Amino acid sequence: MNTKLCYYGDSTFCQEHNDRWQKLVNIAVSNCDSIEFNILKKDYSNVKEISDLSDSFIEIQKRKEKIYPSGYCIKYKLSEKVIAFVKSKNYADWKNYYLEDLSFIRDNLEILSTITHENYVIMLMTADEQKKFNNEGFNFIYWGDIEDI
Repeated sequence: MNTKLCYYGDSTFCQEHNDRWQKLVNIAVSNCDSIEFNILKKDYSNVKEISDLSDSFIEIQKRKEKIYPSGYCIKYKLSEKVIAFVKSKNYADWKNYYLEDLSFIRDNLEILSTITHENYVIMLMTADEQKKFNNEGFNFIYWGDIEDI
């Protein structure tokens, strides 16, 4: 049994794969302690569903060690409101939304990350888990070791 954790990416995500997206979200929210988004549109705080998350706000920062850094990102601690917000959207809804490129984080390590405009989903897992996901219809390929990201 292979227990080494590496990043694996699936570059085939699209609008039709919402069932796969929701499966990954369910796994990620049960294993993360925070969720981070790249800020695409500066007026994001005027959007009610985002401003409703203020109780869970942690910080805004410009982070370079993120899988996909793109300007500033906003981080929220995991809460029922944050989970409901993330689950309320299909994968395709995140493309060009006010906040995009989600990262589910556990102990400051991204366990599931997206690059929405490229339809990339990157997940931390073992080679055995990768094979299991691919047998379920995913298309995960080796992306890199934790140290490489």
